[in-house]
Amino acid sequence: MAETPAPSPTAPSQPVAPQPAVPAATAATGAPVPPAGAPTAPLTAVQEQVAKDPALAKAHAYHEARRKKTSTLYVGDKNRRKGMDVILKSIVALYVIGWLLFVAMLIFIHLGLPNFATFFTQAYNISNTPKYDTTMMGYATMLAPFVILSAATGLTLKTKRRRRSTDGWELGMIVQLAISVILFFYLLIAF
Repeated sequence: MAETPAPSPTAPSQPVAPQPAVPAATAATGAPVPPAGAPTAPLTAVQEQVAKDPALAKAHAYHEARRKKTSTLYVGDKNRRKGMDVILKSIVALYVIGWLLFVAMLIFIHLGLPNFATFFTQAYNISNTPKYDTTMMGYATMLAPFVILSAATGLTLKTKRRRRSTDGWELGMIVQLAISVILFFYLLIAF
């Protein structure tokens, strides 16, 4: 046998009239929702200026659209790039390897330069015959094509991946490629 609950002493004896529906914004925040068409807040000085000048309003709208397009918060779940993929990891690896080879090439060039007369060599009458170390310059010449290859491959992969307006060029790879090509041809001609 099921027991029926006893009426509560605080419960009203008459039925309660249904309450009007509460808008979702009011239920979530507790703040009242203004009626449609009512101003929500007073305009700031910048907003008043934008409202008065149509050219400024157009520029402001363009800026806001671009900001929303590039904002990661705005993109949210629509961002299909969830992190570094294989191509981007290989671009970074080529970037690092290229700069390490580039620095090694510059070290070999520095070691291959002739020893010029200094104060101490002149003061102590040390014989100094300035000449290039062709072995070190040969090592630098052998490293240059690898630097060029890594920079060119990285730039090619970056070009294939570059699809969004926010994707930029790797300026470091461009500089590395240009300097290494110049040094390579200089080393080939001079040595």
